[in-house]
Amino acid sequence: MNNKILIILFLIPVISFSQSEKIENSKNQLFSEMSIDVCNCLNDETPEMEFHENCLNDKKSEYKKKYEDLLTKESVIGSDSIKEEWKEEFITTILTGSMVYECDKWYNYFKNIKNKTIGEIYKNANPKQLDSLNRLEPEFRNDNFYYDRGALNFASKHYLKAIEDISKHNEINPTNQTYLFLAWVYEASGNLEKSLDAYDQIQSSQDSGMEIELYKSVMKREYAEKELTNQKKALHTTSVKRK
Repeated sequence: MNNKILIILFLIPVISFSQSEKIENSKNQLFSEMSIDVCNCLNDETPEMEFHENCLNDKKSEYKKKYEDLLTKESVIGSDSIKEEWKEEFITTILTGSMVYECDKWYNYFKNIKNKTIGEIYKNANPKQLDSLNRLEPEFRNDNFYYDRGALNFASKHYLKAIEDISKHNEINPTNQTYLFLAWVYEASGNLEKSLDAYDQIQSSQDSGMEIELYKSVMKREYAEKELTNQKKALHTTSVKRK
């Protein structure tokens, strides 16, 4: 009898884990399904406008019903509060997760916004300004000084100096904007781990918004694609050498 009880107790967490995994797979499948469906509806030039005004609204009710059916069917998930948490997560996950990875139009739109912003920094950079800032006396070096010099160092591709300046700005006056900029500088320098840390600093604040998670996902996809390209190049080079 005691042996039977022990076996049952041992099996409970295994069963729960298996059910949880099944639910997670069902959720991800639904997220992917909606992302592809919405992506097919997007306009190439203005995906954010089309997305909010037409595509998302058209599909939201349909997929909300499917999502609620999933939560009801998998009653193992527990309390109503968990169900509500999942409902709130639903659209956020679509926007910042599966849409980024499965919809090129959505991904490219936000990638282009980032690249355009960085392009403006390069365009407006003046080396003479950097020389002038470097001559400024230490007592006059405030948070604005470190941001301006950090931007100029970034535009000059002096990434380590830019990281140092933006980090000093954040010691004096941390803002979501400068942590986002710091994430981009780390990304440009090839330090993905530190870039993710900077994004996490923003997400820990109460007013970070969904946009930060979206840019973080864009960076992850962009980095993964670069890694894949590099691997293909390495394989091609190895193949040519063997010939």
